[in-house]
Amino acid sequence: MSSYCALLGHQPHISLAELNVLLPDMKIDKLWSQQIITFTSKTEIDSDWLRNAGGTVLIAKEISSNKKTKELESIVPQMLYKELKDTKRKATFSFRCFGIPRSKIRSLYKDCKQFLKEKSMPSRYIGNDRNPAKPGTLMLRGIPGADACELLLINDIPNKKKKSKSTKDDIWIGKTCAVQDIKEYSERDVNKPFRDTNVGLLPPKLAQIMINLSQMLTGKETKGLTIWDPFCGSGVIALETLIKKSNILASDKSIKAVNGCTENIKWLRKKDKTPKAITSEIWKQDALKSCELPKIPDCIVTETTLGPPLKKTPTKREVATLIREAEKIEVGFFENMKEMLPDTPIICCFPVYITRDGEKNFLPKAIQKIQKLGYRITCVSNKYIKATSRHSLLYLRNDQHVGREILCFLPPGSKASGKKN
Repeated sequence: MSSYCALLGHQPHISLAELNVLLPDMKIDKLWSQQIITFTSKTEIDSDWLRNAGGTVLIAKEISSNKKTKELESIVPQMLYKELKDTKRKATFSFRCFGIPRSKIRSLYKDCKQFLKEKSMPSRYIGNDRNPAKPGTLMLRGIPGADACELLLINDIPNKKKKSKSTKDDIWIGKTCAVQDIKEYSERDVNKPFRDTNVGLLPPKLAQIMINLSQMLTGKETKGLTIWDPFCGSGVIALETLIKKSNILASDKSIKAVNGCTENIKWLRKKDKTPKAITSEIWKQDALKSCELPKIPDCIVTETTLGPPLKKTPTKREVATLIREAEKIEVGFFENMKEMLPDTPIICCFPVYITRDGEKNFLPKAIQKIQKLGYRITCVSNKYIKATSRHSLLYLRNDQHVGREILCFLPPGSKASGKKN
């Protein structure tokens, strides 16, 4: 078992749920802050592995632990040299520190550069005592790699809300072994040929997370499975499915969306040289009406509807109307799926409308009606993952009027248990 540290994304509870599914043997050792955890797993994690996880920014593998602040200036330069001793060119190094005094970080940069110089190793560093290097900069400079290294140091982080300072001096040290490729996500999000800004734009990272959560429902890795998105829009879920080497069925009642999704899939297949064995089928279809599918999907992964675009925060009266309209679509969709695919699990997003007073407004009746159809909600849930009382995961952004409620439904024909603890 190896020990790792993960820097979670801006929705850490969703990121952690995804890691729980991708790493079934994961055991959390410590929650250092809302977005920093250390854990153990038998899986050998690298950047290739991290490409499959949408919610984690960076992962480091443990080198040492239980160190004291006063030891850092003597042990860190030697650790860094050990990691870089086989480099054949000018070495690049960086530090990512949490709970370490800025003066100590400044000294580490200076002392390590001098130590490497004494070892006849020319070097440069990126980042500084104020801010660590951004993930994109790490990748640009070859981190992780043979000629570059970032060390991650964490000490107990004071809880600002409780206005308390940590008295425990217990430092975990690791080497960054995996960095999220922000450029690739931006390429798929912004540079794909078709984008429709008049509808809610599902972030590619969230789409990837939802696809990964399907493993919890199917009991299988996603590679080689068939995913159906019956509200495909521009094809965000479709693209992420193909990247994971899974087959995609994509449909939408809008011909504009179908044409745009088709264009985006052609673009991705050409760019990534997707094998012909990985299939993609796109067609026009109302998700509330029955149809004959090209093949039976292993799982449905979709963002149903967020309602019309909102240019300002809705009033309570407007929210009541939005909820009624959304619930008609959600319930109608599940009624159709029960008839078409009674044994197929569903992962979907329901809208959460935020009013001017900050209240979160869910779809109250939809869940009850869907459960009466025989569907059961399941969720990755433990003391570290904050799920709602509805056993769902919330994706909320401060600058948006509509949030997303991620729900995982076991089908009426399933004999599996409900909530996963």
